[in-house]
Amino acid sequence: MKKLILLYIILNILLICTFANFSQSSIAQVIYRLSFQYCSPILLINSILVFFIFMKINITSDVINYAAKSVLAIYLIHCNNVIFPAIIEPVVTRIFNEVSDIVNLIGLFVLTTTIFIVCLITDKILTPLWNMTERTATIIEEKFKIEYR
Repeated sequence: MKKLILLYIILNILLICTFANFSQSSIAQVIYRLSFQYCSPILLINSILVFFIFMKINITSDVINYAAKSVLAIYLIHCNNVIFPAIIEPVVTRIFNEVSDIVNLIGLFVLTTTIFIVCLITDKILTPLWNMTERTATIIEEKFKIEYR
């Protein structure tokens, strides 16, 4: 567990230092492309490390478990080709136009929290609709004996 946390911290420190100090160099541009884009190899490694860390922790919080059920939906809602470029990307650009690093961090924290809450609420509202749609599709499938091949 300690090794996983240490590896996670080192990876993130390297990413932050690279991004902050070498943003104009060609090496930093390559690292940026490999690490700061969604579904990048370095980001996936980072996510896997977080997953392994949380696998070792026994969490019994009803609130965390309630929110955890929507994590995939949160990712899918905010990361699609309609919402991200139209809504999220302009906000991130405005945040990074600030001169102060503390304003950038606070802005990103507020944005991340807002995205999480809005997507969580959206998923929780739509879940009964999806369940009803699934039940309706099952009834139609059974009534008309639809077979998928």
